[in-house]
Amino acid sequence: MKKLIRQMLRFAVVGLSAFALDYVLFVVLHMLGMSYLIANIISYTLSTVYNFVLSMRFVFSGKSSQTRLQQFVIFLVLGFIGLGLNELYLWLLVDFAHITPMVSKLIAAFLVTVFNFVTRKIFLEDRTPKDSREALEPEAIGEALGAGLEDVEVILQEELNIVTGKSEVKIL
Repeated sequence: MKKLIRQMLRFAVVGLSAFALDYVLFVVLHMLGMSYLIANIISYTLSTVYNFVLSMRFVFSGKSSQTRLQQFVIFLVLGFIGLGLNELYLWLLVDFAHITPMVSKLIAAFLVTVFNFVTRKIFLEDRTPKDSREALEPEAIGEALGAGLEDVEVILQEELNIVTGKSEVKIL
């Protein structure tokens, strides 16, 4: 369970940095007069490539039966499906719900995040059969999301120690 929580935290950090890139590019391109749907395609695509590099290094172990090129192609295919969902949500929110593109982008990104995590875990991660069942069972996901503050703090502390190479860095 700690492995899943750690992985979800890493996914969140990588995802947030990729989203920051996506959102900033989206805002800049849209403010420069580009259609919000075209700006979304460009920003989402660039952030997907960035996300692949970080995800395969820090989040998912990668299937040993796949080359990096195969993993990249799978990641892009899943990313483009996510882009399609993102475009659909953005279009519905802007054109039908009359929500500004900037706010709609936030909502669409949130809605696509779950799809991204689950599909990348299924198609890109090398897992034992027990790990794959455990990771996708609703109870396991609920337990991971509902983990106590102490567990999250311990995991964040361990990750911080790994990143900094120091054991005395305190987060809380």
